[in-house]
Amino acid sequence: ALANGACEPLADHVAASGAGERYRGRRQLRAGLLRALARPDDERRRLGEAGRRYVAAHYAPTLVARAWLDAVESACKLSEAT
Repeated sequence: ALANGACEPLADHVAASGAGERYRGRRQLRAGLLRALARPDDERRRLGEAGRRYVAAHYAPTLVARAWLDAVESACKLSEAT
């Protein structure tokens, strides 16, 4: 992945996943795209696998559903308290 470093959440995900790099500005974006195109296949596969592992560990449907339900339950408890 090539993520805009000005977007903190994206930059954090890329850093945590080890699946890409960040850029800031057009020059860094261009350089990042050229590096990505020049990467050997084994490195591309490694980065892709790192991204898939990160998404599976943090955004599996059951995890997202649980986080969503927890948020709804928390909001309901807050509204009952007021």
